[in-house]
Amino acid sequence: MTTGRTTDADTPLAVVSWAGEGGPEVGVYGTPEGLRELAGRLTALADLDQRSLPDSACPPGEGVHRHVLLDPGPGPAGLTIGRLDAKGDGSTDWFLR
Repeated sequence: MTTGRTTDADTPLAVVSWAGEGGPEVGVYGTPEGLRELAGRLTALADLDQRSLPDSACPPGEGVHRHVLLDPGPGPAGLTIGRLDAKGDGSTDWFLR
């Protein structure tokens, strides 16, 4: 099992991955504050107008993403949250490349 938690002690959030019976699983657990923080980041990402971003921040044909820093204990880890729809044409094919 791999675990991580946010480095912000005021909004604890844990991301856990393990081999489940049906295959790999990922769980997200947190305090109410930690889950609201993640929900806020997801909502902001969903509401973001990717076309307004410079190509250096989100190249055409790709979706914008953000990193949530996690501290699993011995070394840093991370969680990436992102948009599946590509900047420009909205396709989802870029993710499968």
